[in-house]
Amino acid sequence: MIILTDNIDFAGSYFRPPDNSVNNYGTPLTGLLEKKFFLFDSSSYQYELPFWKYGFITKYAEESQFDALMELSGQKIQIPDKIFCMADSGKKFHGFRNRKWESHTGNIHLSCYFKPYVSPGFVGLGFTMLAAVSVVETLNEIPQLNGMAKIKWVNDILIGSSKICGVIAQTQIQGDKVTDAVIGIGLNVESVPKIQPTSFVPTATSVNKESSQNYSAGYISHILLKKISENYNLLINEGVQSILKKYKENSLIMGRKISIWTDPHQASPVPIRSGIVKSIGDYLEIYLENSNTPITDGRIVLE
Repeated sequence: MIILTDNIDFAGSYFRPPDNSVNNYGTPLTGLLEKKFFLFDSSSYQYELPFWKYGFITKYAEESQFDALMELSGQKIQIPDKIFCMADSGKKFHGFRNRKWESHTGNIHLSCYFKPYVSPGFVGLGFTMLAAVSVVETLNEIPQLNGMAKIKWVNDILIGSSKICGVIAQTQIQGDKVTDAVIGIGLNVESVPKIQPTSFVPTATSVNKESSQNYSAGYISHILLKKISENYNLLINEGVQSILKKYKENSLIMGRKISIWTDPHQASPVPIRSGIVKSIGDYLEIYLENSNTPITDGRIVLE
């Protein structure tokens, strides 16, 4: 794998250059991406990390790397397969439905790009599930957190009632194939962002707040990238049902009483339904015990 960065000290704290050797491994194609992602002149070096081909790492991102990857893929620019972008902090980071994500130094802000070339089906949801499941499995690798992280429908990861991570995913389809897929992950590791408490997200937390040992974002990122690669291969080779099974097994809402609220862009949300969750369908629709009508959108409040 090739690491490209405009801050060699920061990149080296995550992925140390072998023998501290730095060379120019860039290409005209990666040069286009470097101009998009970096503020300063970049350096590059080789790093042994299976599955991944390129890693673009910056201390500070002027824009959402997730949005940049989607923009470039929409312009039909031939982005290399299996690349990731990582920033310590930055501007314009966001979560699902463009909700602002507070970026704090010492936390993981990760975007990954893939060229799956598979039939659409409901594989688009598969990438949302892939990201969420990979985070849960990463947190399970931390002894003090094993079994504590759960997925709150549809794309938040909580420990107890506190949000530790949010994920997003988006795909591009050409003809009968998913040609591009991007996932975004914001995982609180070393610090807890200040948030405005709501019924949907009452509190936030971080890896280090929940564990008795301090972990670095660099250490956690290695586990996370490994889990993403494993689950990507599972999704592509065994199909979305393999990831869906993991998603359901790690769901926070199964058997729980919840209320569903509208999720308007500007107006205030209002409650629309409530009940105990009896199942999650193949398309991540929710079924309540008191109704056969599926829930396909909205926001959840745990009761």
